[in-house]
Amino acid sequence: MALKKEPTVFSHKFKLHSDDMCKRFILIMLAACLLAGGAMPAMANSRPDEEDYDESIRKPIRRLHPEREREKALKKWEQEQERKAAQKRRSPVAATDDPWQMSGTESAPDGKEQLYELLNKDYSLKQLVPEGPKPLVWVDEPPTGSVGELLPFFDNHDGCFTPRGTTMNQSENAIYFYFKENGPLRLRVQYFADDPLNFNEMVFTIDGFEYRYRPDSTRRGRQGTRFYWETSDEPLSRGDRDLAYALAHCHWARVRLLGANGIDHVKMFTTAQLESFARTLQLYRLKGGDIR
Repeated sequence: MALKKEPTVFSHKFKLHSDDMCKRFILIMLAACLLAGGAMPAMANSRPDEEDYDESIRKPIRRLHPEREREKALKKWEQEQERKAAQKRRSPVAATDDPWQMSGTESAPDGKEQLYELLNKDYSLKQLVPEGPKPLVWVDEPPTGSVGELLPFFDNHDGCFTPRGTTMNQSENAIYFYFKENGPLRLRVQYFADDPLNFNEMVFTIDGFEYRYRPDSTRRGRQGTRFYWETSDEPLSRGDRDLAYALAHCHWARVRLLGANGIDHVKMFTTAQLESFARTLQLYRLKGGDIR
């Protein structure tokens, strides 16, 4: 007959410990099932009312509600209207165009008329600049300077006064005034290049305004097998007075020689050349000359 082995104290404690571990494991599994089956779907299906998330950066995005913004703006407008009404009730004096009538005076005090006129003046650009720039026109003003001061700037060849440094050589490009003793003021134009121009008209742009000049005749020729020259040398008449005055009193100028084949030659005058125009006209006037 086999003997029944009695359980020891150690085996009894181990059994109690195993049961406790099983219960804890079951509780953990139940909690995990509850989280997976109940809480997680609820979190997945919930959507915030005013915020959302940008999945690319995981930051909340504020979404405005048009109804709330409209209600807020309407409430702000009503408050502003109530404030204006209360302010009008506190100051019952009606507003007028005249600030002095609001103060109860019959007329403006001394010295206030000009201030009131300045306050009500139209300061638009049309009023500030009633007249824009205008082209220069001939003015019969007396010549300035003296003959002795101007002569060093000219070459005198047998009574022909030409600006110093200029020549009447057809192989040079130049535009200048000159005159002979007791003769008219003349405009000389020299064109020299490797392509013919055949110009018969010139357009001067002086301080932004155009002055047209058409000589009666233009001489043309050829130098060698490559270069062409064209020269215009004519006295200035009464119809050219504005052009002469503008060239002598302008700030900047250029000229365009209109070619016959649609090809123009443009020349910008330097400051020294504009000063030369002014000196020649002054010397011509000091010697008793006039453009008639």
